[in-house]
Amino acid sequence: MAYPNLKQSVWLMVLFVVATGILGLVLHFLGAESDNETRIFEYLGWILNLPVFALLVLYAQRRSGRPWSDVLLLRTVPWKMYLPLTVSILGFGIVISDVSTFVQYLIPIPKVYLDIFLDLMGSKTPLGLAFYVLAIHAPLTEEVLCRGVILGGLLAHGTRRRAILWSAVLFAAMHMNPWQFPGSLILGLVFAWWVVQTGSLLPALFGHALNNFLSLISVRMELFRPIEDWGVVEFLPSWLFASGIVLAVIGLRWFHQMAKREGTPLEPQAGPQQAATPAAREPA
Repeated sequence: MAYPNLKQSVWLMVLFVVATGILGLVLHFLGAESDNETRIFEYLGWILNLPVFALLVLYAQRRSGRPWSDVLLLRTVPWKMYLPLTVSILGFGIVISDVSTFVQYLIPIPKVYLDIFLDLMGSKTPLGLAFYVLAIHAPLTEEVLCRGVILGGLLAHGTRRRAILWSAVLFAAMHMNPWQFPGSLILGLVFAWWVVQTGSLLPALFGHALNNFLSLISVRMELFRPIEDWGVVEFLPSWLFASGIVLAVIGLRWFHQMAKREGTPLEPQAGPQQAATPAAREPA
């Protein structure tokens, strides 16, 4: 059987979250015991997260029998395709900001979670380190796991639409909080669609990194509100929200037209003893 199916994908995600969570708790305890003022153990946690991720991906690659080229999907795409990707991310960034605010309106953010968010996004963390965590580390680990390993496996077990949907749901769930879930779900659907349309992980890596980078800069520069007011529910002006929708739609349609001409759609990858099912070849 091709690996992973949906159940196996859920267990992979649980294993990743539990392993990184245990690592974080151990380092947090060590940091508290040492009374370290430099937050070195917190920074160390982001670095040690990489071998945990690498071992998980290695395990999945061995189980699936797929070559590394079909897991990492680092196929080049025409540079012109990054133009609609950028427009899409600019639009979705605006829309998701208000979607997250609406969730915050329904479910107020606890101070402890808000402090963690502002510690990373605000000036307490050096800009270079915050850029690495948000624009390099997070896109690399999350995209390879969710779109390279999980989406690739799910494509062999059902239609492209189902594979895109479930990979996005798991991507949103791995963030482990309701305030990021809707935005992560939206982006997860978009990123998975980009991967399927191009046969490459690069558009998703680019979009993920750009989205996180713009979020970091908007908080650091206080573009929408002072950083101390991020716990206050405040919606964007309606014209700005509408502009975000327009940009997102334009970017997606532009990308779709370009992908039809220049993309290489991702085909389901069979396991070592299984051919891809006909249903899995349904167009997205």
